[in-house]
Amino acid sequence: MKIRQGFVSNSSSSSFIVAFDSAPKTAEDVKHQMFGNDENFYFDSLDGNYNYIVAHCPTIDIAEDVFGQIGKQETPSKEDLLDAISSGTVEGEPKYDFNRAYNQEKKEFNSEYQEKYDKKCKLFYENLLNGFISESKNKPIYVFNYSDHSAWGSMMEHDGIFDNLNYIRVSQH
Repeated sequence: MKIRQGFVSNSSSSSFIVAFDSAPKTAEDVKHQMFGNDENFYFDSLDGNYNYIVAHCPTIDIAEDVFGQIGKQETPSKEDLLDAISSGTVEGEPKYDFNRAYNQEKKEFNSEYQEKYDKKCKLFYENLLNGFISESKNKPIYVFNYSDHSAWGSMMEHDGIFDNLNYIRVSQH
């Protein structure tokens, strides 16, 4: 079960498990796999007056960031990938029913519900990862982490930079 304790801020972070078509040797390889021949990546942003505008970033800048992270990684094991998936929230995962999990009168958790929920989540994560690996057909897989502490991180986390590749987004909001 994922319960956040302690201080919680408005910032968010996400992990991305991404399958590239081939192992990139340069930032240009990354750029080509992520964006094709596009020179700029367009995204929604806020101006100084909090009005939405369409902004852009050179795709090579994004590719250099991603390539830099690739260079620091070893090939993740299946267990590493399962840990990454289960560290947050992924689309389609089983919903947690707090009212069924916590007995208000007794002020205690329902351990039977919790065990069933944990098993259901584990099976969901395993099936999600197995499907991802099967779809990726032995392509190199990398894990990236971005947070919205800055305009750069927010764009990297929220604006779909990996949309042209097979990926899983894990939200740690």
